[in-house]
Amino acid sequence: MPLKNKEEKKKYDQNYKKTWNLKNKEKIREYTREYHRKHPDRVIEYRRRAAIWRKGNPEKVKEYTARANRKNNLKKKYSITEDDYQKMLEKQNGLCAICGGRGKKKLSVDHCHVTKKVRGLLCQRCNVGIGMFKDDTNFMNKAIEYLKSSGL
Repeated sequence: MPLKNKEEKKKYDQNYKKTWNLKNKEKIREYTREYHRKHPDRVIEYRRRAAIWRKGNPEKVKEYTARANRKNNLKKKYSITEDDYQKMLEKQNGLCAICGGRGKKKLSVDHCHVTKKVRGLLCQRCNVGIGMFKDDTNFMNKAIEYLKSSGL
């Protein structure tokens, strides 16, 4: 499969590496253990330099940590990747699936608490609203009727 440009090659290489790493977790762990056993001085020095760098770059550390935490939360809570989130965001044109607003923060992942299936992305206000009604359409319909009947 001839790759057209550097970007395609880079993406192919990343996918290959990711697949290989997933298939060879135990081999990687064993190699790492062996390296640490043979070169404890190098490991200590690397960790020392990393700690100094982190101390001197708190903003970069904060940014990286937030990104890593978000990625892990998406995977753990909703079984989706950052790419899946971005695709949903594009599909919704960056807007809340209910009110069509942008929200002040990133859109929340809305999911069924019973099946754990992801429904879409919502602004914080709509996500909390649905949560307050416990995802129960009967409660929501009663609320709609209540608002209509008040005549205001």
